[in-house]
Amino acid sequence: MQDSPLDRDTSSYWRKLLKMDAPADSGLINKADSPLKIFRPSFNSFINRFSQRHFSLSCEGSERLPSPPYIIASNHSSIFDFPAILFCLPPGHRDKIVAMYKGFYDKNPVTRFFIKLFVRSIPVDLEKKPWEALSGAAMLLRSGNSIYIAPEGTRSKGGEVLPFKVGVGTLAVETKCPVVPVFIKGADKALPRGSFFPKKAPIKVFFGKPLDSAVFFDKKNNTAAYDVYKEMTESIRQKILELSVL
Repeated sequence: MQDSPLDRDTSSYWRKLLKMDAPADSGLINKADSPLKIFRPSFNSFINRFSQRHFSLSCEGSERLPSPPYIIASNHSSIFDFPAILFCLPPGHRDKIVAMYKGFYDKNPVTRFFIKLFVRSIPVDLEKKPWEALSGAAMLLRSGNSIYIAPEGTRSKGGEVLPFKVGVGTLAVETKCPVVPVFIKGADKALPRGSFFPKKAPIKVFFGKPLDSAVFFDKKNNTAAYDVYKEMTESIRQKILELSVL
């Protein structure tokens, strides 16, 4: 059965939304970053020391990280997920990572303050304007930055890995950037959803082997683009599930 014209044009449609033909802006994140960045090294050093002592934070597989740019995709069960990943990144990678976070948190001056203090980050509206979120992420990747995404879109309550939004697959395929699957073990116990006070529980971050998105990009020659995006998304999720049993 042949693909319909809509299926065949899905890739062109998303490449237009992602502004893939626009010139890359190497200074994009510096323009969007906060003046609070001058306090970031001291603040993050304090949080890192706390993490080592209170959570016995450890990691495995960080040597598998490719050279930036790349996409880190992880399970999401705690607000401490990204900090755990950040502190496990080699020094040469930390200054290249950008966190995409829900615009909901930007409305609260307290959460906005600490997010901007902690990391280079951009708020996104995944519900009303997902294309703008993906477009911003694509531009960051094309300008040499790596990005962090939690494809579940929300924190799980019991530590299970929820279904993934297909946006991560779309972004990965169309930018052809490698995706690093990551599983964070123990964050749901150390700082679970709904809790504001951390518990003394170990956290370990597992980095998987990067997935080659270029292979999936080539599949669009014979398969409807949206099906390729879904396949890429499910492949990322399966790799994270495999890391969860280590």
